[in-house]
Amino acid sequence: MTPKQTERPSPFIVFHEAEEGGYWVEIPSMPGCVSEGDTLDEARKNIVEAAECWLMATLDMELYIRRLKPAAKRRAARRRASVPA
Repeated sequence: MTPKQTERPSPFIVFHEAEEGGYWVEIPSMPGCVSEGDTLDEARKNIVEAAECWLMATLDMELYIRRLKPAAKRRAARRRASVPA
């Protein structure tokens, strides 16, 4: 029997059979976090790696955004100060 998405439900990872063979996997709570594999085991390993990369990229972006916030506030304050009353 071939494994199907409904046979092994997971609230975190969704496995799909690919039309061309193998599997593709997604984590719905992580937009854009998808992977694939020829076997379920390979797809599982690949999605774990994809999730790690997704988390690292998200953390990097969040830190970058946080660093920009004080600078953005300073620029906004300068713009307000330069507008003639």
